[in-house]
Amino acid sequence: MRKLSEQFCRKSDTYFCVDKSATAVVIKGLAEHRETLGAPLCPCRKECHCLLFLTPDNDFAGKDQTITLDEIRELTANM
Repeated sequence: MRKLSEQFCRKSDTYFCVDKSATAVVIKGLAEHRETLGAPLCPCRKECHCLLFLTPDNDFAGKDQTITLDEIRELTANM
């Protein structure tokens, strides 16, 4: 899910949230859905409500279109 999210950011000119913990939690959740339910089950339908894909003009948009697996593990360790 991390690579898919990064690829979508590049293709759609969107960015991850300035608070990378929000990004990490959503990516982890999508991965868990894919593992347990067989699909990531993103409900957004082209309008992101979970702060995963943000347009540059969004106040919460960061400057990154990448996140490492280590960052995801670190930011979601206490979940």
